[in-house]
Amino acid sequence: MNHMENINHWVELSSGKDSIVTVIFGLLKDIAKMGKAIADLIGLAK
Repeated sequence: MNHMENINHWVELSSGKDSIVTVIFGLLKDIAKMGKAIADLIGLAK
């Protein structure tokens, strides 16, 4: 695989709907939502 093919391969990976980048951002959003929910619960518990 030459350099250009390598770049194209990464572009395909990063632009796909189920790309690693998309999955990581999805996880970060879920973690942020969970963090907010936990913060709300702690706030209610006080």
